[in-house]
Amino acid sequence: MSERVSPLAPPGGGADPWGAHVAALSRALARRGHQVTVHTWRADARPGEHVPLCPGVLVHHVGDGPARGTSEEDVLRRMAAFGERLADYWIHHPPTIAHAHFWTSGLVGLPGAHYLGIPLVQTFHALGGSAVGGHDDGRGVSASGRIAIETAVGRQADRVLATCRDELGVLRAMGVAEERIRLVPRDGDQPDPRGPRASGRHTPGRAAALVELVYREALGSRSAGAGRP
Repeated sequence: MSERVSPLAPPGGGADPWGAHVAALSRALARRGHQVTVHTWRADARPGEHVPLCPGVLVHHVGDGPARGTSEEDVLRRMAAFGERLADYWIHHPPTIAHAHFWTSGLVGLPGAHYLGIPLVQTFHALGGSAVGGHDDGRGVSASGRIAIETAVGRQADRVLATCRDELGVLRAMGVAEERIRLVPRDGDQPDPRGPRASGRHTPGRAAALVELVYREALGSRSAGAGRP
């Protein structure tokens, strides 16, 4: 689950490069004056709900990493609880914008983001319906289920960042509105440690990065967070 891409994972030693990508992107945003919170599962023995990564970047442990070997239903139910806790957290600590990494993160972030009016930016990095991205991990969800979820997330996100031109075509075929797609290329097959290119003027804000989470209730519904106090 999310421990595979925790930004707290030390480099090397077989650590997944996507964790380094999230950490590098968070640091780059902090250097530009933003306050960044990375929401993820607890992936190590570090104490506390919040762990600072560097000045301006805070890792928020929403809960302990899910047990391995559980059924798909159990995993999705656990992730749904994660999404509810995240939405509750955002009620008291609303970000200016939420950036979801991978399809699972977009799924878990949509209910709270739409209910609270938080713009959600989605980066898939890879799509289940193609070989684009070179990274395919269904997290126990069937291929058809993943494609359906990705389609729902892509159509509902405020912006979708495509990492290559091939991905642009796949997103268009999924029905993602052209005006919501932006091309933010990376170098080669590995994540660019510098993060997405940025240019022009910007206004510092609070950014929330969602890392590898799943929330079934977001599928096919923009109002899954409704009824929240």
